[in-house]
Amino acid sequence: MRKAVMILIAAILLCGWNVNADSMAGEETYEIVTIQDNDTLWDIAAKKVDDRMDVRKYIYEVQQLNHLGDACILTPGSKLKLPAVKE
Repeated sequence: MRKAVMILIAAILLCGWNVNADSMAGEETYEIVTIQDNDTLWDIAAKKVDDRMDVRKYIYEVQQLNHLGDACILTPGSKLKLPAVKE
């Protein structure tokens, strides 16, 4: 009986660890930048992406993440959350 209880406890612990690992793997990482004078989404995005990703797609992701409209105006001093570019 004691052996069965130990196996049950081990199984519960392992399942909990696996669920936690899966949820951590799906977390997105972000960078917060402060808008400077004359910054545009295009300029900011162009610094973050390379030739493997379309700058327009990244700009769209930034707009969605920050709840910005198509004709957004960036205000110097405000913060902008940028999604991490996947390697």
